[in-house]
Amino acid sequence: MVQFHINERIITDKKQIGTIKYVGPIPQWNVIALGVEWDDPKNGKNNGILNGIHYFKPRVPQSGSFIKSTSKKIESTKISFVGVISNEYLNTKYEQSDIKFGRKNVQEFGWQELNEKQSNLENLKSLTLDYKFISKIFEINNDEEIQMLKSLSKLENLELSCNLFEDIKEVWILLDCLTSLKTLNINGNRFGITENLPNMNSHVTSLHLASCIIDIPYLNKLLNKFPNLQNLNIANNHYNDSEILKLKLPNNITKLDLSGNTLNNIPEFENLKNLNLANNNIMVSKLLVSNKYEALDLRGNKISSWTEIDLLSNCLQSLKEFRVNHNPLFDIMTIDEMTVQLIGRFRCGLNDLYKLNGSFLTEDEIENANLYINSKIQGGEIKVNNNLKLQKQFNYKNPKLHDSHDFPWLNLNFVLPETGTFNEKFLKTTSVLKLKGYVSRKLNNLSILKFEIQSKSNDDINNHRLENNLSTIKDYSLENNQTLYINFV
Repeated sequence: MVQFHINERIITDKKQIGTIKYVGPIPQWNVIALGVEWDDPKNGKNNGILNGIHYFKPRVPQSGSFIKSTSKKIESTKISFVGVISNEYLNTKYEQSDIKFGRKNVQEFGWQELNEKQSNLENLKSLTLDYKFISKIFEINNDEEIQMLKSLSKLENLELSCNLFEDIKEVWILLDCLTSLKTLNINGNRFGITENLPNMNSHVTSLHLASCIIDIPYLNKLLNKFPNLQNLNIANNHYNDSEILKLKLPNNITKLDLSGNTLNNIPEFENLKNLNLANNNIMVSKLLVSNKYEALDLRGNKISSWTEIDLLSNCLQSLKEFRVNHNPLFDIMTIDEMTVQLIGRFRCGLNDLYKLNGSFLTEDEIENANLYINSKIQGGEIKVNNNLKLQKQFNYKNPKLHDSHDFPWLNLNFVLPETGTFNEKFLKTTSVLKLKGYVSRKLNNLSILKFEIQSKSNDDINNHRLENNLSTIKDYSLENNQTLYINFV
């Protein structure tokens, strides 16, 4: 019978990866049972409880299940790092050929090909070995394997995500040999706690530990071993607010990825410049003490009011890049409307916020947005008292919009043949292609090649097709509340 142990990583015949959290008897089972916490919670069935008995507690709720130790679903083969390197980079099929020098036959093997492959290995700078089911570094730990590992002397980026490592010391074997390594990705591995951590590592500057489910106290000890770390990824580790309060980041870290956790508030870190908080549960209820963030990602959270956005605008004075789409506040807004409202509320420009929701802002977008927001303020639709930028802009600039030609926003009415009408607001700088994309979505994603948009001016009986996809609706001299006609072709 195969022997299993706690924290051992296993893989099934369906390539499902898990960590053993219990080994022992279960009533009514005539074989040793394994309690497994699966990397993908969808493979789990329970919280380590069977027939009312609590055998283990998985970190991720409902990610546990039980399996018989004799199950043929468990793959027994485990692979070493040097074994993968040898198979994928060094194995050469030698073909013997006879070469005649005078009267002598000389056998030639594939030494040249082997030397070329070894040379390629020595010059390799990036290596990706994810999902290779590697559980250890050496197969037998002899001089040949050590030399093979040291031949990766120029390697700077190594990805080992979603393998079968269970002891962090195995990773340190690599770090001790790969002295040029800068970026290490070990996402999706599950390491047991090691009391005596290895020595300091001074060359790694970017460390990826997403989905490793490492407890914060142990993570703090681990981070102390990387004094020059600048970039840390600890996404999808199910950390909550109280746990993150205990996180002690090395002083050099300026970029932190906390996406996919369970945070309700924006944490504050003194030296951070770039913080990713996408796909948490964040609502903004107070001013941040720190205003040093230059890049902040809040996509996919629970922001539902402009008051929350104004709080962010007031405290994040150093912001250069900002992502906040896919929050409830914007569910019923067009992209244009969301963009204009956000630009109007933040200080934007080359020396301020210049990248919003993944797109670089243009001077025209910023100018039009400020005009639009000021028109809303004058109309009483937006209050300035919650936003410092709006207060300053309204009190000191306060542009007057005298007629529709100064207004950057057009309301357009669309008429469909025999099926009714609809209307929407667009910036004058919206491209015709983007306009067609909007109509396409209204028509259940009908191809833009299967319809055309026509306009008719008040003093012209002829219709004009909006044909140039790269032009803007301003180029067609469209007016506010103008009607556009959709014709199928």
